[in-house]
Order: sequence, then C-alpha cells, then structure tokens
Amino acid sequence: MKTRLIWRECSVCSNKDSLWVECTDEEVTAKILPFITDDVSDFLKTVSQNQGTNLLNNNPLDEIYTNFFMVSFDALIIKSYQWLMPYSGQWNAYCPFIQFEPIDFDSLADIKDIIINI
Repeated sequence: MKTRLIWRECSVCSNKDSLWVECTDEEVTAKILPFITDDVSDFLKTVSQNQGTNLLNNNPLDEIYTNFFMVSFDALIIKSYQWLMPYSGQWNAYCPFIQFEPIDFDSLADIKDIIINI
C-alpha cells in the first residue's frame, strides 16, 4: 500500500485527518477487507466500480495501484473513490489534499503513525 496525500479534518471522513491510500487488488483483499464492518459485497461493488490506473503520475511502477481509498486516521472510515478524486475540478480553487513524498506501508494500523509524523 502507498500514500502520498493527506486531508486534514476530512469532510468525507467525519472531519478526521485522513490519508489517500493506493492499493493493489491483493492488498484490498488482504489488508482492507478485514477492516470493513459494513456489508462487504456492497463495499466490493463500489471498489470494482472505482478501479482504474492513476494516469497522473506517469510512473510505470505505480500502475499496480488500481484501488484508491480515503482512510481516517483510526481506520474506522474507509471509502473507495476513483483515482482522479484528489485531482478533480470539483475542488475549484481549493483542493484540501496536501502532498508529501510517497510512503509505502503494510497495514492500515500504521496510518495513525504516518499521520502523526507528517
């Protein structure tokens, strides 16, 4: 899993600091699904509808990341989005995301430490 964007007091995650998390299909199954407490089939349907390759980075190594989520610092809120959500024109002159150097991590349990250190 990888993150490179933070949204402080994220309005789509109950105003909690949240990270934009990029995952492979395997990571969704192994590392995201265990944290889902709602209907898993509905969650997976949304994930499949939102899958796609991030076209902005132009880095062939990033092409394996085809699933994108907003994840709150406590990993209690996990929402699937299309890759373009942070870059969308929906933000007009204000985009709430702050970019930092990409961080690879192994578990959603690591998110709290990542946010504290940014």
